[in-house]
Amino acid sequence: MSYTIQDRQEIHSSAEQILSLQQELKEYNTKYNSEIIEAGAEVEQMCAGRAYGSRDTSTLFAPNQTKPLAPQNIIVNIILSWAALITKDRPSVYAVPSSSDPAAISSAALATKYIEYFETEEETAERWDTSAIYAAQHGTGLIRIEYDQSKEKVEWTNVSVMNVMLEKRADPEKVEWCVIVDYVDQYTAEALIQQSDPSYTGLPDTVTYMDGAGYECDGVAKYSIYYKPSARYPTGLQAVVVDETVVDATEYQYIFQDKDGNGEKAILPLVWWTAR
Repeated sequence: MSYTIQDRQEIHSSAEQILSLQQELKEYNTKYNSEIIEAGAEVEQMCAGRAYGSRDTSTLFAPNQTKPLAPQNIIVNIILSWAALITKDRPSVYAVPSSSDPAAISSAALATKYIEYFETEEETAERWDTSAIYAAQHGTGLIRIEYDQSKEKVEWTNVSVMNVMLEKRADPEKVEWCVIVDYVDQYTAEALIQQSDPSYTGLPDTVTYMDGAGYECDGVAKYSIYYKPSARYPTGLQAVVVDETVVDATEYQYIFQDKDGNGEKAILPLVWWTAR
């Protein structure tokens, strides 16, 4: 379905266009990121002791055996050890005074204390450690950093690569969109839908999914779409879709002054790093 320039500028006010975009991004993810998803799923199965997949796994198994040669606990302990080693000595950020003036030194010391408090409050060290574990299990580890308006605070959450749709580009700086898929229970999904449609009744259907630890669970898919301002969508888009219902949509919010102070830069609410 095609839309005019004016339609695309006002995408956040068109539920039909958002649902069309969601379907397009899902098809894109299946087409271009299927190899990443497949590899991530197989590594995840290997870590869980269930190494079955379409790739050549002949070196992992003894003849006529279905269990990996390496016991599951050894693989998991290697991952945990690697994650601890790569994150335990992560240098803490600290503030540097802009001059030797006592007031600047005092301000820098105060800022350092605030950063240390923030790191403790948000458990950032634990977040990086979990992200490292995800990177080992799936090939990519991600941390979602988003402002929660209801709590009026920035929230940090770990995300599995299995729950992310991402535009495929060589340069991460040029990636224009991502979709994060969360799974909520039926009652939470019902409440979210009723916020935008008070007449909605009944409970949405659940789907079976694999969580980051490799367990099968049931839940209702919640898609968070982030599309930076671009030639296609001049104002960008942030939208939430629950069970094929658009429950929230705004223009893109995460736009900041660039490092030179001469312009603006839009960023996605994800930090991701890869294990190769």
